Amino acid sequence: MSQSLELKTFSESDIIPLFEAFSLAFSANDVPFRPSLEQFRNRIFRKLGIVNEVSGLLTSGSMVVAFVLHTINRNGNKLTAYNGGTGVIPYYRGNGHAIEVYSWLFPKLQNLGVNNILLEVIDNNQRAIELYKKMGFNFVRTFKCFKLTSTIPNYHVDELIIAEAKQWNSGYAVFDSYETSFLDSIPHLQTSFDNETMLISSIDDQVVGYVIFQSALGRISRLAVMEHFRGKHVASALVREVQKRSFSNEITIMNVPEDQQGTIQALQKMGFVNEVDQIEMELII
Repeated sequence: MSQSLELKTFSESDIIPLFEAFSLAFSANDVPFRPSLEQFRNRIFRKLGIVNEVSGLLTSGSMVVAFVLHTINRNGNKLTAYNGGTGVIPYYRGNGHAIEVYSWLFPKLQNLGVNNILLEVIDNNQRAIELYKKMGFNFVRTFKCFKLTSTIPNYHVDELIIAEAKQWNSGYAVFDSYETSFLDSIPHLQTSFDNETMLISSIDDQVVGYVIFQSALGRISRLAVMEHFRGKHVASALVREVQKRSFSNEITIMNVPEDQQGTIQALQKMGFVNEVDQIEMELII
């Protein structure tokens, strides 16, 4: 490693140079990274909840040239690190810097009792996929990511009432048809629930569905309907309410497993378009 480059753990004072490095590292992606600084700050500290001691930066003076960011939570029965971002700015690519930062972080993760690392990568980003394979990451599943730009029609559903809920009820889990990605899992969402809005739909005082979303971004974290009430516009009514309460003209729902054809067809019927696929990968450490 060049003497001008230094490894360090992330701290809040690094947020602006990290934002600049993120923007450079992902500027050429099929889905470019173009948030405002405030949106980026919100993602790092609230949505991801980055753990400083297991998030590493490679710096040259005040400039971040490479980064690997993690948050930690339980995923199933495993204490898991989730990779919230790995990148190298273009000028410094091809020198093994991402692997260098990761290798530096492995002992720090193991000291905290982390058993595995999860990440998602866009399916056509072959450079990144090959890098992760070289490090020992293996394929887990493919996710489909959707965007909605049209307005959901106001379907009439008899006796349906939608109201805001302040906390998660474990009984709602029976509505789910698949295991979400790490970021949208209930253990992780509960660490940043003030960053989300939760709505429940009821018929005759019975809860029949729910949605959890970020109103600032129009990003749906979870959407589920009781099996008996699927196909009856309950999900559409919830998404329509998300549109009304969001500050974005676009509504997104990320990381639907590709084998969930019922969910995918329901989203497409509402007008959601599958814009990109992501691959979930896992490394056992």
